[in-house]
Amino acid sequence: MNNFTTAVYAQKWGHDFYAAASLFSGTDDYSALALDIGTELRMIKRVTISGGLYYLNEDSILWYPEQESRRIAVYSVKGGFKYTLIDGLSLGPKFNFYKNSEQVNASSFGVLVQFVPKDPVYIHFLYYRYTESAQYRFSGNFFSLGLNLYY
Repeated sequence: MNNFTTAVYAQKWGHDFYAAASLFSGTDDYSALALDIGTELRMIKRVTISGGLYYLNEDSILWYPEQESRRIAVYSVKGGFKYTLIDGLSLGPKFNFYKNSEQVNASSFGVLVQFVPKDPVYIHFLYYRYTESAQYRFSGNFFSLGLNLYY
């Protein structure tokens, strides 16, 4: 799979804003476009809330190789909050609610731990539990570990 992403971040008045667009391509003529926008607002010194929208439009073969490729759109509302335990260490719950163009509903709930040893280095650990309402009722646990540099 190939992924090209461009993102814009801005900060003003205790708000963080972002917008990102991604183009994907892969084997078996897979292609997708993703758009992601959101904001984070500092409520008090140690607490921030976040929210956003996510859209994915993909052309793929989902279950069986003999099926025709089809275009599927996924829409998502996401949010959460973050609590700073000590300077440089925070954690908080995250949630997503999804619906796709084939009327499948899904949700994910998780926890994010963020460690900032020294600005601009950010280390993220994320755990998510995903479940959906489709005929096959796919669900799973997902873990992600990331190192980000913000300039």
